[in-house]
Amino acid sequence: MDNHVAGAETGRERENYPDKFLQMSFHQKPFTRVGTVDIVQAMTQPTTDTKMGAGNGQRRRLLIGTSNKGKLHEMLEVLGVLPFQFVTPTDLGISTDAPEDFDTYVENAIQKAEFYRQSSGGLLTLAEDSGIVVDALEGELGVKTRRWGAGEKASDEEWIEYFLKRMEQVAEPKRTATFLCTAVVLGEDSQPHVFVGETRGIITHELQAPIKVGIPISSCFIPEGFDQVYAALSVEQKNKVSHRGKAMHKVKDFLETLA
Repeated sequence: MDNHVAGAETGRERENYPDKFLQMSFHQKPFTRVGTVDIVQAMTQPTTDTKMGAGNGQRRRLLIGTSNKGKLHEMLEVLGVLPFQFVTPTDLGISTDAPEDFDTYVENAIQKAEFYRQSSGGLLTLAEDSGIVVDALEGELGVKTRRWGAGEKASDEEWIEYFLKRMEQVAEPKRTATFLCTAVVLGEDSQPHVFVGETRGIITHELQAPIKVGIPISSCFIPEGFDQVYAALSVEQKNKVSHRGKAMHKVKDFLETLA
């Protein structure tokens, strides 16, 4: 078992992984580039549930525990090529959102995975928690990103308008930020398998691409080494460099061992 945090162990990451969680199954594997997939087709392929690791050639269901359409889309861009039938809480009639009671990404991701796995009757479950740490707004966003500012009930447009308003007086050198994603796969062994992605970049002064549903900051965040915001990159570019793309490639490598 790999007992280490995936990715570079920066101060920001270490703060999000209390010592008690460092004994979990943390995975660090190289990620590879994949092409765009037909998400609708990936979600509707016939399946029969099987036990973890069973190799009878039949597809099993994988519950992706999110109600955020933007996150779901990005996750399936990477994972949709795998031989699973992907289902959502809505597909299973789960109408209650998972709680997010903790102050770290890993604890929230585990809590979400446990909630959806239990609500689904024990399906193999993937959940994630993500957010952005903006250096000029120290301590304000992070795990509270979507609940911050205009609030989680605000539209994407209302949320990002408030965010950019708060950032308008911040000078260029101080507009740095870090996107973080922690994903958790929870299966029949009840062992949380944890995967981490992190990307540094800068916040632009205005939107530089149309807003994508559920992920408005992708239209004003330029990752290091690029001159375009997330939302303006090609699917392959974005999934190679983005925090969620990095985490999902590690998840993909792991899930391939279960398919």
